[in-house]
Amino acid sequence: ITPASIRLCLFPFSLTGKAKQWFYKEKKAVSTWGKCSVAFLTKFFPIGKTNALREKFSNFQQSSLETIPEAWERL
Repeated sequence: ITPASIRLCLFPFSLTGKAKQWFYKEKKAVSTWGKCSVAFLTKFFPIGKTNALREKFSNFQQSSLETIPEAWERL
């Protein structure tokens, strides 16, 4: 058994709600881990959303009145 097969078998247990419904609806189309991961990321993390999150992380700054633990929690 390959690691990719194990990932594909265990992946549904990490899902809830709409993601779980999507997985079982598309089960035949996501027959390998490679197809599954690409399809999942395309569906739930489109490029625009990913880029917006990257920008948010890249531009993160601690405010002058904020402690490091507070900033970390906000991040």
